[in-house]
Amino acid sequence: MVVHPSHARAVDAIAAQVARCAGGEGALAVTVATNSDARRINRAVMDLRVAAGVVDDSRVAAGVGGERVGVGDRIVTRRNSTAIGVANREAWTVEAVGVEGDIVARGGGRRVRIPAGYAAAAVELGYAATDYGNQGVTVDASITWVSDATTAGGLYVGATRGRYANVLHVVAADPGAARRCLVAAMGRDRADRGLDTARARAQTHAHPPNTAVAVVPAGTAVPAGWEQAVVPAGWRSMAELDAAEAEVEARYNQQMRAL
Repeated sequence: MVVHPSHARAVDAIAAQVARCAGGEGALAVTVATNSDARRINRAVMDLRVAAGVVDDSRVAAGVGGERVGVGDRIVTRRNSTAIGVANREAWTVEAVGVEGDIVARGGGRRVRIPAGYAAAAVELGYAATDYGNQGVTVDASITWVSDATTAGGLYVGATRGRYANVLHVVAADPGAARRCLVAAMGRDRADRGLDTARARAQTHAHPPNTAVAVVPAGTAVPAGWEQAVVPAGWRSMAELDAAEAEVEARYNQQMRAL
C-alpha cells in the first residue's frame, strides 16, 4: 500500500506508473471509485504520454465531456453499436484522427472507424476505470486507488486484477489513517454483499491469513519499478466478500508464490 499526502500527489504517482506501462496491452489495470477520479488520471496520463512523444495531440478528437483524444491514446467505447462494430467497454488504440473528429482505432485484431458524434457521446480515455469497467479483466499488475468512495466490492475487484502484483494507493495523513481508510472501504457495502454469510463460509474453508500490510510512503525506492508490490492484508476479508470461492483461493496462492 502506498500512502500519498494529497489527491494531486496520488494522481501524479499513478499517472506516472500508467504512462510507463500504457504501451503494453494487458500489462496494467487501474481501478478507481468514481468517474471523476478516472478522468483525472486519464488526463494526467495523456499529458505525460504527449510530453514523451508517444501520443500525438496535434489533432484531437472530442470524447465524452470534451475529453481530448489523440493518436496513440488508449480508449474505451461505452455504447454498443453494430453499425460501427464496437461494444460497451471494448478497448482500442487510436491510429488516426480525422479532420472532422472521427477516429480510426484498432483492437482485438480489428480496425474500426468511429464517427465524431459517437466519440463525443461514448468514447473515453482508457487508462483508468471504475470497478465496473475492470470486472473480468486479468493483467500482469494492478493499481487500486482507495478513497472514501471505494466500496468493498470495488476494492475486491481492483485488488484481484493483477497476476503478479496488486498495489493499493491511499491518500492519508499517516499509515494509521491509511489503514482506517482501507478498513472502512472493506465494510462499506457489507450489507449488500451478505458479509456475515460469506464470512461463515470463508472461515469454514480457509486458514487464517499470515500476510501483513506493507505501508510505504510515496517516493520510497523499491525494486522492479513499483512503489510496492505486496498482497495487502485483509485479502482474506476481501475473499470473504466473494464467499471464498475456489477461483479466488487459487489466485491468492499463486500470487503468494510469485511474490
